[in-house]
Amino acid sequence: MKNKKNLPVLLVIAGIIVFIGVAFLSYSSVKAAFKAQTSAALKLAESDYELEKNEMKEAGTNRTAEEEDKKKAETSSKEEKDEPEKEEEKKEADRNTGKKTVDTSSFLSKNGKRIDYSVQYFKPGKRTSSLKWEDKVFSKIENPGNPKEALINTFPFFRRALKTSDDKNLEFEVYCYPETGKPARLSAIENCGDYYEITNYYFDEDEMLNYASSCRQTVIMPIALNSSEITSRYYFSNDVMVRFIYSDGQEAKSYRSSDMSKYSSGTREQYDYIENETINKAYISYYSFLNTDEIVKVSGYVMDEFNQPVSRAVMRISSEDGQNLKKIKTNGDGYYSFSVDASDEAYTISAEKDDMTAQQVYNLRVIKGSGHYFVDTIYMCYYENRTDTYDVHLIVRDAISNSKVIDNAELKLRTGVNNTDGTVFASGTLDSAGTMNIPLSSGMYTAQVDKEGYETSYFNVTVRQDHQSVIGYAVPEIEEGSYLAYVYWETTPFDLDCRMFGEYGATILRSPVDSIGSVMTECFAMEKPGNEPYKLYVSDYISCTAGNYMSYNMSVSGAYVKVYSSEGLIASLSVPAAHAGVIWDALTIRDGVVYPDNRYYYTPGTDLYWTSK
Repeated sequence: MKNKKNLPVLLVIAGIIVFIGVAFLSYSSVKAAFKAQTSAALKLAESDYELEKNEMKEAGTNRTAEEEDKKKAETSSKEEKDEPEKEEEKKEADRNTGKKTVDTSSFLSKNGKRIDYSVQYFKPGKRTSSLKWEDKVFSKIENPGNPKEALINTFPFFRRALKTSDDKNLEFEVYCYPETGKPARLSAIENCGDYYEITNYYFDEDEMLNYASSCRQTVIMPIALNSSEITSRYYFSNDVMVRFIYSDGQEAKSYRSSDMSKYSSGTREQYDYIENETINKAYISYYSFLNTDEIVKVSGYVMDEFNQPVSRAVMRISSEDGQNLKKIKTNGDGYYSFSVDASDEAYTISAEKDDMTAQQVYNLRVIKGSGHYFVDTIYMCYYENRTDTYDVHLIVRDAISNSKVIDNAELKLRTGVNNTDGTVFASGTLDSAGTMNIPLSSGMYTAQVDKEGYETSYFNVTVRQDHQSVIGYAVPEIEEGSYLAYVYWETTPFDLDCRMFGEYGATILRSPVDSIGSVMTECFAMEKPGNEPYKLYVSDYISCTAGNYMSYNMSVSGAYVKVYSSEGLIASLSVPAAHAGVIWDALTIRDGVVYPDNRYYYTPGTDLYWTSK
């Protein structure tokens, strides 16, 4: 009988232990997420959650059996009464956010090119004291414990390029859930002139905002999840910002919706403003992405054989089946620009003018997730000079060891740029010095090099009055799953520096040789990186150290980057022409795919990467 009387008490104690255990697990889970954030924010988070945990533990141990029974009865009764109320709250939240029927015309232009964040279309949900942040997305896809194996690196990747209502350039970089195609992480990158405002929005699989973070950068670079550059962190539950942390890198300040009564009216107003703005921007970005197509800008210049601009040249872009998609003419500077749908199709660009020989650029693959494509400068020959030839000197070296001669290799020539599978019009064998002379008229050609122990390698050959000697590079065989990228430049500046940054900047690759002078390469080997993405940057070291940030030197250097895998050449990009700046954010290699980024910066900021060796 004594044991039976104590049974309810034992059950209550057991319940309390379970309660404490669940609370501890919840605390541990959230604490793990905070470990991916700055030390200042982490300390603040740990102290807050330790306090919460101790409060729950104390409440549990002091509760008597009678109080527990009474609480259970009250809770049960309250839950029954609250069911309709909770359902109504959910409906109200849906009404507030407007997510049931989203009319994007309120904030997105008809052509999908302009977005207006000033429209207050989406509103926060209703605050209740029971709302807590749950780490539904961040840790799941970012894997803070091992970012190189982050799930997000396997997600489909997309881009959007828009304008804001105040005429700023805005770009979305979006990782989508593979099963639904809906955004998991959407990075809104706003060009504010001297810096970029970057906000990362994390959405759960129910299309609800769960977490966001923001920072400013002068050069968009991978940063660690706990970087001090991240100044603001926003935590959401049911479209309510339950927590906001601001950090200046040294000290963090935390604010919670459950503590609103403790704050001054000014603090409450600021909290409300941040909550409203974040919710509105997040969902406007989300639905703008879903309701726009990925359009990529493709541009370049046309010059004659004397290096002068060709105006009113007819430019065509055609599909793989030869269908002409668009036709425009170059302006007085020889400039042209197309906007095309991103796809896995290889486009061809042709340049024609009545008194000049036509030229083509082949295999322009505009994939989803690409940035701006800058086409190699096209050089055209006047028709009256078409029979004039130059004794062109071709030289081939090893891409990794530039002093190594590629002798007795077979070399084939095709007309046009990046022509890897067209008709061969000339061929020969490199001599013992790795060279070959061949008569060619002004124009553009593609050379193919075949030699045992090397990948089939390609380089473009431009022939004009002042350019009759060309160096190309052969790439040693690459192990399956690995990649090799090399950067080459032909003229000034005297010293270009190249770096590759791995996931969140944790890995930095440098060329084994710091090439100083022209006709040299800097080379990077990525040995079986798996899903870890790598970004390649090229900087004008001399202009960076001299503070000459508006220099055109790198833009006219003839620099290009080529990327190879065990399958051969997978990407070839040229430095953007006629651009002032000192840093070229060239590309990202991710899961075997090369995404052209092609950002060009003239504000290097305080990072020592660009002014130190």
